[in-house]
Amino acid sequence: MQTLLVEVQGLCCDYDQTSEELNSVRKELRTLQESAEVLLKEAEWQKAQVEAYIEYLEEEVAAENDEEYEGSGREESEGEDSEGEEEV
Repeated sequence: MQTLLVEVQGLCCDYDQTSEELNSVRKELRTLQESAEVLLKEAEWQKAQVEAYIEYLEEEVAAENDEEYEGSGREESEGEDSEGEEEV
């Protein structure tokens, strides 16, 4: 009977220790989850910043291309006028 009592007490101690470890692990898991959520929000913010910058650069390139296209059209028409003047 005494052996059984010692065994039960040992099991109770093991249970208490396991319960404490489980609570500690749960707490750590909550902390990790909160950290992951913060990192995810930061990554989403950075992604939005990069996308906005890419959009800005694309608009700049499009504007430069438009300016170059308009500029080349003027040069061609000016060149035609000057050629016409030379022939006269």
